[in-house]
Amino acid sequence: MNQKISYEIVHIVASTEVHQKLNLNAIKKNYPNTTYNPDKYFALIYKLTDPKISILVNWSGKIIFTRAKSIKDIEIGRDLFFNDLISIGYSPILSDIKINNIVSLLDIRHEMNLEKIYESHKNLDLEIELEIFPGMIFKNNNPKFTALIFKSGKIVITGLKDLNQILESITEIEKKLEIKISI
Repeated sequence: MNQKISYEIVHIVASTEVHQKLNLNAIKKNYPNTTYNPDKYFALIYKLTDPKISILVNWSGKIIFTRAKSIKDIEIGRDLFFNDLISIGYSPILSDIKINNIVSLLDIRHEMNLEKIYESHKNLDLEIELEIFPGMIFKNNNPKFTALIFKSGKIVITGLKDLNQILESITEIEKKLEIKISI
């Protein structure tokens, strides 16, 4: 496999908690970068522009980070949110950040014959219905991920929980589907 594979992390979902109950109406009242409408959605949405992430805040103190492109963005977002909580009287406790899902994008820069790949690898967990979805779905167990493989050569990898598994998942795709991945 070519060691100069380039991929882009397009989305990380992660979670942590503040270890106390939160008054979401009070947070909304104090911060204009929030949205809270409990009739439509249970969580308060706290949006940041730098880094560009959203934090879904539950009254129980559990929080979910979305739209992040890196762990550093999540840490910065957590610190900004925690500082805002401190400024209105809360005492959040730092906890580990748990990665729930990583979505990455790989472009192998050549078209693929998805029907041929599918026919050659019926022993794998593959799904293809090009009339319904313009790609092939490949599910892998170790590491556990799902890859959406498109004729254009773009591959979306989702379901990973560790950044170190991205290259491992690319290796699995190349090896199991016999797809030449080079740049």
